[in-house]
Amino acid sequence: MDISPTAIRLAQRNLTHNIDKNLLPPSASTQIQFLRGDVFAEERMWQESPYDIVVSNPPYVSPLDYKHTTTRSVRNYEPKSALVPKMEHDSDEVVGDAFYPRIVSLAEQVNASMIAVEVGDMQQAGRIADIMAKRQVWRKVDIWSDGILDNANSPVEAHHVGITPFTAHGTGDGRAVVAYQ
Repeated sequence: MDISPTAIRLAQRNLTHNIDKNLLPPSASTQIQFLRGDVFAEERMWQESPYDIVVSNPPYVSPLDYKHTTTRSVRNYEPKSALVPKMEHDSDEVVGDAFYPRIVSLAEQVNASMIAVEVGDMQQAGRIADIMAKRQVWRKVDIWSDGILDNANSPVEAHHVGITPFTAHGTGDGRAVVAYQ
């Protein structure tokens, strides 16, 4: 789900491209959905059909990080609304994490068997993994990093990320939190 019609069209073009290149089977055109809407307002859209997997790359950059750590190429290429949640009167960290509780809640409502969300760094990954773990719906929560391991089958334990111990796969900064029911 995205609020931007441009983002939905791009996602649909990418899906078609991947099917045309045989990177995805033709059945993907009916198995993958892109919905236009506001994740905070469109609850009925999520209840129309079951979802196996929820994948999300929400706006997760805090206003401070946007100003000081986001590269110019990202700021020039991506619309700010795709990077920084539009929230006011909250701390920088709260703004950067604003979408995650809602997305996790919606994934639970549709009884998704898996959720994967992109995050900005290991600290944010720990906070989001904590959100998932505290809800006690997900049997396993992992953090995936941006680097790869020498032995891809051997996870690495994250070092004091958030409250709950999580397995971090890969090396480097946390880039995704994945939870399974």
